[in-house]
Amino acid sequence: MAAHTDTVGEAILQNLTTQRDTITRARVSAETMEEDMDISERKMTRMACEQCLQRWVLFVIAGCVLAGIIVYAYYKLEIEPARRGDEPAGTETDAEASLGRFAPRRLLRL
Repeated sequence: MAAHTDTVGEAILQNLTTQRDTITRARVSAETMEEDMDISERKMTRMACEQCLQRWVLFVIAGCVLAGIIVYAYYKLEIEPARRGDEPAGTETDAEASLGRFAPRRLLRL
């Protein structure tokens, strides 16, 4: 009977050792996954910040282009004709008079 108990005890100890090794490997694996998830989270946060920065840069560039177009149109419509002296300020051409208040002054001169 003692031999049988000794055999069963050894089998149980062997089984527990195997289970301990399995649990240890699972714990190491879980720690590795957690580290990888932390790295991934930092990368995602960095990418989100870069996307936000790129959006702001796009808005600034678009605003500069729009401001340039407005300045160019103002120069072409107001400054250049007055500098050339083509027509005195406040006078209307026949085409502008026929369109009435719906046509901005000097728009037809582009």
